[in-house]
Amino acid sequence: MNWNIDIKDLFAKLKGGRSGGKKGGGITSFFEKNPKMKIILPVILLVISLAVALVIIFTTGSTDIDTSPVGASGEGAQVDILPDDVREIEDIDLNGEDVIGKADLARAKLTTIIVNSEGYYTAVVETESYSYSTLQVGDYLGDSWLVENIDDTSITLSCDDEKVVLEIEK
Repeated sequence: MNWNIDIKDLFAKLKGGRSGGKKGGGITSFFEKNPKMKIILPVILLVISLAVALVIIFTTGSTDIDTSPVGASGEGAQVDILPDDVREIEDIDLNGEDVIGKADLARAKLTTIIVNSEGYYTAVVETESYSYSTLQVGDYLGDSWLVENIDDTSITLSCDDEKVVLEIEK
């Protein structure tokens, strides 16, 4: 073997495969020597691509995480984010009237204030007998207490000449 190779000969071998040889690179000469590989290599690449696609399709759909809502079972299960507008907590006979006195409001709790994207406030007030979830300005708590104002931390209720302010407990 001759170790004294001219640089031009070295580049010619790298470029053409042989010094002073034919046009075309090493890949061209490989396919000239092995004509069946023109069919076999694309088929192998196609089979590998299909195998990868099938693995992705069949493994993406299955997870080990249960994504169903807590407590939901069967078809048609639904989750309530907020409670109903008015939900009875205790069964108290009010003789057909929903009367909430000032003493009841003293024990009432302002649990949440929500501000929507338009800037309107919604308050959740719980009394001993009822939970009201969608109180907004102009709504009534019971039959007598009008919601006059809701801000970031409190709700103002009025009945006749009396006003009561409930604040969120910290």
